[in-house]
Amino acid sequence: PDYFRHDAQFVARFQREARAAAQLNHPNIVAVYDVGVHGGTHYIAMEYVEGSSLRERLAAGPLPPPEAQRILDQVAAALDHAHRRGVVHRDIKPGNILLTADGVAKVTDFGIARAADGTQLTRTGVILGTPEYMAPEQAAGGTVDHRADLYALGVVLYQMLTGQAPFRGTTPHATLHAVIYEPPRPPREVNPQLSSAAEAVLLKALAKEPGERFQSGREMAQAYRRSLAGTMVRVPPSARGRAGGRARRPALLLGVSIAVVVLLLLGVGGWLLLASGEDAAARATAEAQSATGTALAMLEGDSRATAEVLQATQDAAQLTARALDPHSATGTALALAAAWGTATAQAEQGATGTAVAAETAIDAAVRETAGAMASQTAAAAPTETATASVTPTSPPTATPKPAPTAKPTATPLPPTKTPHAEPDSKPHSGGRIVFVSFRDGNPNVYVINTDGSGLSRLTSSGAVDGHPVWSPDGKRIAFMSERDGNKEIYVMNADGSGQVNLSRNPATDAYPAWSPDGKRILFESDRDGNREIYVMNTDGNAQINLSRNPAKDVQPAWSPDGQRVAFYSNRDGNVEIYVMKPDGSDQTRIPGSDQGEFTPAFSPNGKRMAFMSNREGNREIYVMNLDGSGQTRLTNHPGHDYQPSWSPDGTRLAFTSDRAGSLDIHIMNADGSGVARLTNHPGQDSDPAWSP
Repeated sequence: PDYFRHDAQFVARFQREARAAAQLNHPNIVAVYDVGVHGGTHYIAMEYVEGSSLRERLAAGPLPPPEAQRILDQVAAALDHAHRRGVVHRDIKPGNILLTADGVAKVTDFGIARAADGTQLTRTGVILGTPEYMAPEQAAGGTVDHRADLYALGVVLYQMLTGQAPFRGTTPHATLHAVIYEPPRPPREVNPQLSSAAEAVLLKALAKEPGERFQSGREMAQAYRRSLAGTMVRVPPSARGRAGGRARRPALLLGVSIAVVVLLLLGVGGWLLLASGEDAAARATAEAQSATGTALAMLEGDSRATAEVLQATQDAAQLTARALDPHSATGTALALAAAWGTATAQAEQGATGTAVAAETAIDAAVRETAGAMASQTAAAAPTETATASVTPTSPPTATPKPAPTAKPTATPLPPTKTPHAEPDSKPHSGGRIVFVSFRDGNPNVYVINTDGSGLSRLTSSGAVDGHPVWSPDGKRIAFMSERDGNKEIYVMNADGSGQVNLSRNPATDAYPAWSPDGKRILFESDRDGNREIYVMNTDGNAQINLSRNPAKDVQPAWSPDGQRVAFYSNRDGNVEIYVMKPDGSDQTRIPGSDQGEFTPAFSPNGKRMAFMSNREGNREIYVMNLDGSGQTRLTNHPGHDYQPSWSPDGTRLAFTSDRAGSLDIHIMNADGSGVARLTNHPGQDSDPAWSP
C-alpha cells in the first residue's frame, strides 16, 4: 500500500519476512519466487494458482465434513512446515487459502501480515489482521506466536463446518471485543448436524489461552479426524461458554440423563454377569452406546448441554462398558458407581462449578443402588462369578472452606480405595506424593502415600494452589498460590504449616523447582513482559532473570548435580526442551520432534530425562538421554498422560492421566510397565511430585 511505501521500518521488515517466506518449500504453500523493488514499488513474485479461494467456496455454505477434513489436513501441514522454520503467518483466513482445480489447498501471503505487525502504526482505521480470525492475544496487542495461526485455523474450521465465523460484531472493534472476552457461539447451535465430538474440537481450537489450544496443526487435524469416529477431546476452561447459546437448565436434568446411562446398564448387568469373554465385552459396548444415545436424546433442543457435559455423559457409558466384568458382580456395581460419580462431578463442575455438591448429593444414592444390584446379581450368578468382592467405601463429604484467618493444617482423609488401572498392577509402596486436587471445590495441595493410604490436605486457602514440589530434604514444599490476588511462589512445611509468600511480585510466578542443595528455587515469571526462567534464594531474596529471551521459557527443572537447568521454550517456533547453566549461560536446544516437548524431569542419576510430547496426537510420557538420543515412549494410551515425576531411586514414575475418565495420579515402572492408578476421585488430581 502507498502509505507503507515511505515507511523505512516497514519496508525493511517486509523484505526480511518475504525472504523468509521464500525459503518455505511445501506443496500446500504458494511459492515465493522473487522479492525486490521496481520503479519505487516493492514486490513479491509468487506462484500463480489457477482455481478459487476457500472464501469463494464457502459462499455456497458449509462444507461436508470429509471435504473440511481434507482442507484442514493440508493447511495444517503447511502451517506446521512454516512454524518449524520460524515463520508465523498471522492472517490465516479463507481468503488466504487457495484451492486448485484438483482440490489442493495452498496457503498464500506468508510474511506480509507479520511484516505489518512489527511496525509502529498510528494511522486511523488501519487494522492489522482480520478481526474475525485474530487470536485473543493478537487482538489485545499481546505477544503472538505460532498458536495464533492455529487459533485462526480453528476459526476457519468452524466456518467450514457451520458456514459462519464464531465472532462477528457490527464493527471491527465490536468483533475484537468479542474475540477477547466472549465465548464463541456453540457450533451445534449454528449447525445442529455437527456431532458433539466435532464441537469439542472446535471449542478447544478456539480456547482463549494459547496453552489450552492445540499446539500444532497436526494435533488439530488428528483430533478432528478422530471426532468423525466419535472420539472426544476435553474442552479447556477458557473455551467453555454457554450451553447451546441458551440459559442453562438445572443440573438435575443432566443428572437424569446420566442416570439413564447407569440405570440402563444396571438393568443389563445381570445377564452380562452370566455371559463370558468377548461376548460380554461386545454386549457391554453395544449397551453403553445405546445408553449414551438415550441420554443424549434427553439433552436436545433448549436443554442441550455444553460439549464438556456431553463428553461426561459419554465417558460414563464408555467407562462402564470397559469396566463390566463377567466374573465379578460386586466389581461391576462398583465400576458403575465410579463411572456415575466421575461423570456427574465433571458435568456438574462444568455447568455450575459445584462438583462437590454433585458428588455428595447423588453419588451415595447411586452407590447404594449399585450395591443392591450387585447383591441381587451375585445371588443369581454361578459361584465362580463372585470371587472378586470389594467392599464399597463411603463417599467423601464436602469439606467447608475455612475462614481466611484459619491456620492451615494437614487434614487427614480416608484412604482412597483404587481399582486397578491395568490388570495385575498395584501401586508400589514407599514414599509420598504431593499433588493438586479439586476434590474440595477448589485446587488445594494434598499428600498421599504411594500405596494409596495417608491422604491429607495441606492447603486450604480458598484460592488456587498448585505446582507443589518437595525440598531435597523432604521437610518443605514449594508451591504456587493465588491467595494474594496473583500467582506467587510460596513455601510451607511438609505438614502444611508455616506457609510463606516468597516471590511477592505483581506478575505471575509459577512452577517452582528446588536446587539440589536446597538453597535456591527456580521459577517462571512474566514480570519482564513474557514468561522467563528466574532464580531466587529460599528466603525470596536475589530474584534474577536467567533465560532472558523474547520467547516463552517455562517450567524449569534442576539437574541432580545442580550444574544444569532444563525448561521448555517456543523460541525456535516449536515448543522444545532446552538446557542451560544455572547462571543462564550456554542455552542449548535438545533435538526433539516437530510436535513439541514439555515438562522436562531429570532422572535421579542425571543421565536421562522424562518429558511429555504430543507427537502421536495426544499427550504421552517419553524418556530420552540428555543429548536427545534414545527417545522412547513409555505410555501408549488414547487418554492423555503427562507431568512425569521420578521416584528417588529412579525405578518408577508418577504422572497425571485422564485414561480412566477423570484426571488422576498414576504410577508406572521406569520402562513404562506396571501402570497403576493411585488416586481415584472425580475432583481432578494432577501435578504429582515424589518425595525424596
